[in-house]
Amino acid sequence: MIDRREEKDLLEIMEYDLMKTASARVYGYGDTGADKPWEDVDSPLDARLKACSSIPDTLVSVDDAGLQDFIYQSYQSTPSRFPTILLTDERPSCMFRAMTNRYGTFFNFRTMINPPDKDLAIFGKSFKELDLPTVAVLVSTAKDDTESLAFQAILYNEDLMGDFDYVNMVRFLFTANKQYRHTLPGDNMADKRAAVDMRDLLEVEKKRFQVNFLQPVEKVQKEGQMKFTTTVVKDEF
Repeated sequence: MIDRREEKDLLEIMEYDLMKTASARVYGYGDTGADKPWEDVDSPLDARLKACSSIPDTLVSVDDAGLQDFIYQSYQSTPSRFPTILLTDERPSCMFRAMTNRYGTFFNFRTMINPPDKDLAIFGKSFKELDLPTVAVLVSTAKDDTESLAFQAILYNEDLMGDFDYVNMVRFLFTANKQYRHTLPGDNMADKRAAVDMRDLLEVEKKRFQVNFLQPVEKVQKEGQMKFTTTVVKDEF
């Protein structure tokens, strides 16, 4: 947002004519160079639709049969990434598509849209028990023996974290990364403070939001054929 009364110098740099130009200017997703093309629009709704349509949709789905390969693929990247699944009953929103592109260095995202209960067995819940949409971050608890891999599924819980919006999702992802990066198999880069803090991303987000305190996170755990148990984890950054 630009205050047209206070930031006239910026408007001049943008060659933005208050008398002739529309009320909003939309720059598509991607590079931020000075020569980046834009499109003028007349309403906030038009601006939102244009911005959303420019975000690449890189999300693919995963089911129970492909889950093991997805997890191993996540661990083979550098740095190791958290396998992260959006559980939803509709097409992913532009908010989640944007988050997928921005946080893809540390989280490997997939979707389950209207999944059958057999695909949700790993989370210890049926489809009817989930408050959708929600996100599950899979966290390894067995770094060395991948044949008997154990892990935790950290589920986003609106009762604890608040509405499923961008700012709360940022807090949720930073919580998971800071607490559990050291548990990831492969090159998790847990000895690098920049990776543990996701420092580059934090600096960007802090310019736009106050992301100071992390809410509790619901954690469910399964090892082998054991049932899930639920505890509450708190952290801050």
